[in-house]
Amino acid sequence: MSNQSVIVTGGRSPIALSIARRLSLRSNVILLTRDIGTFPSNSFVSNEQPLISELNLIDDLCISKFNSLVKEYNVTKLCFAHRLSTSFFSPHERFLGEVLRVNELILEFVKNRVNDEKRVVVLTSPASNSVVDDQDYIYHANKSALSALVRYFAVKYGSMNLAINAVAPGSFVSKERSRKFYLDNPSLFENIVKTIPSGKFTSPDDVSAYVEFLLKFAPMTINGTELILDSGLTLIEQSTLARKRI
Repeated sequence: MSNQSVIVTGGRSPIALSIARRLSLRSNVILLTRDIGTFPSNSFVSNEQPLISELNLIDDLCISKFNSLVKEYNVTKLCFAHRLSTSFFSPHERFLGEVLRVNELILEFVKNRVNDEKRVVVLTSPASNSVVDDQDYIYHANKSALSALVRYFAVKYGSMNLAINAVAPGSFVSKERSRKFYLDNPSLFENIVKTIPSGKFTSPDDVSAYVEFLLKFAPMTINGTELILDSGLTLIEQSTLARKRI
């Protein structure tokens, strides 16, 4: 196993768990969660067990703890896969935790690993370029800001051995409540599938596979990009999409 490590944020979200599982097979992984006391103990099997560490991204002390983890575990790769719940956090807290803190942590990471090859992946959303009607304005603003941050850091710090890219997962079914909804409404599910060019939803494992590629195998010249993982759905012209739904 490599003596270099990867930090993944996102705690117990399906995408963060999938990323941590995949990366743990070949790397040391530190998975950050807001509340370690509520983290499910059965999330991983023995051969894919990351280190679980508590880090509250809206706490000012999180920066010093993050720096300690980077130093102690020789972290050279980051994946920001977290999203703060609309049920528990105010719009201000969500902007702080999802955007400002990501900016601060990447700056600290670049400063502390000046001579190392550094790779960062930030999860964004198609909502950075279009409107997703089941998400609020803060979600759209934050995802747009993260996309801009990726481009900014790629240009500003690319000369410091930093490769930073974004992955924007499209529509997929991962949580039990979503899966049950589609099972209970098969005609709606079939209609959605008809609009997707490949006929396949994007899964958390699809996302983690591309994150692994960017963090471990991609050349450093892949820098400042944003890939939308939605099976080509956003490439369809809107009137064509409307006709498919009829």
